[in-house]
Amino acid sequence: MCPTGWDNAAACLLRNALRYGVLLVVVVLLVGCGLPRDPAGTLARVEATSLRVGVVSNPPWADFSDGEPTGIEVELVNQQASELGTDVQWRPGPEADLFAALEVRAVDLLVGGLTADDPFVASSAATRPYTTTRLVVGLPQGAPPREDLAGLRVAVEPGTEAAGTLVELGAVPVLTDDVTRIPGDAQAVAVDDWLLDDLRLRDSDVVLHESAHVFAAPLGENGWLVTVERSCSPGRRRSAPRCARPGPHEAGSRMGAAAGQGPHHASGRAP
Repeated sequence: MCPTGWDNAAACLLRNALRYGVLLVVVVLLVGCGLPRDPAGTLARVEATSLRVGVVSNPPWADFSDGEPTGIEVELVNQQASELGTDVQWRPGPEADLFAALEVRAVDLLVGGLTADDPFVASSAATRPYTTTRLVVGLPQGAPPREDLAGLRVAVEPGTEAAGTLVELGAVPVLTDDVTRIPGDAQAVAVDDWLLDDLRLRDSDVVLHESAHVFAAPLGENGWLVTVERSCSPGRRRSAPRCARPGPHEAGSRMGAAAGQGPHHASGRAP
């Protein structure tokens, strides 16, 4: 109860307002501590049963060509399943079909070299990027430095944004379905930066495209999304090397796939 008198009453009302205002903030914060949540209970179901993973074959990130899943992101998913004490059910398929399955929660996660700028990813809950790769112009080790790309013949996959960017930069695109096998008339190649050493090329410092790699989860399942992100957060990369960029072994897998299965996009997906 506030004392009588205008001044005392005003001061008392102010104190009460502040006190109840602080109390309201505390209540809101306590309620908010339950977030993030899974309206459909994805995390709880995964822990109780199994992790259903849609996988798009896209070496070195994920590959199902031999009937068994392999690749960087496959290893990462297996690590996550082990931490959750659950099994993985792999469901390979075309990207469009798998995103449709993700939308109706027929799968819990989608992997396969997905990037943040993929139109399909926009219809899902994408994780924060766990690594970024660059599509660069690679030059032979003994090639002299260049100030620009004017007139330079650059091997590049047809129908990609990189081919158009090269034209804008004054280069001459040499179209090829397999950039790991550089055509004889090409002086350089548009290739993922992690393939440079394997192809014995050096970086020209010309970046044609950057790809931020993500996983896709069902919309609204924020608790599950946070759990997935934690498995490959920057603070855990020392104990989870598969969160890093592809290494020589994965580069070899990418090149083998290109030789045996036909064309693959240079940066995992068409930029």
